[in-house]
Amino acid sequence: MKLESYVQGKWVTGSGEGRPVVDAVRGEPVCHVDSSGINMREVVEYGRRVGGVALRAMTFHERAIALKETAKLLMAKKEDFYTLSFKTGTTRADAWPDIEGGIGTVFSYASLVTREFPNDTVLLEGEMEGLSRNGTFVGASHSHVKTWRCCPHQCLQLSGVGHARKSGAELGCWGAGHH
Repeated sequence: MKLESYVQGKWVTGSGEGRPVVDAVRGEPVCHVDSSGINMREVVEYGRRVGGVALRAMTFHERAIALKETAKLLMAKKEDFYTLSFKTGTTRADAWPDIEGGIGTVFSYASLVTREFPNDTVLLEGEMEGLSRNGTFVGASHSHVKTWRCCPHQCLQLSGVGHARKSGAELGCWGAGHH
């Protein structure tokens, strides 16, 4: 089996033979991974032009809902993840923090966002306080900035493309699916 990657809105496989990922216990091939022939510059550009634009258009609550739905799908497939993790030589108890703990973290982030963030695309920091008698001029004070500002500090979304990757060397089952 050749592992596919979801890039530019579709599932693709590399054009080469790829590298084998083997069962750490039995030495049998689990799959092959390959990114040859996938133009990473185009992938990043697609992320900026299409994916990033769509993500930035979502409110914090819409993103939280998407995270929660993703976590539900992952939790429904947890037994598949355990089966795959056993190929790394781990036990169910050792894999639990990586699989169910990791999915639980996604649920926690989704919950935190819906509780503590506005249903908006912009997050304003600091408490607003009136600076004029009739309340027509307001400002926000920040603990890290000792002066008043005419408008609150805005936390805006960046327009770049991010990629997070966990090295398989630290945690057993992460190595099976992250290379």
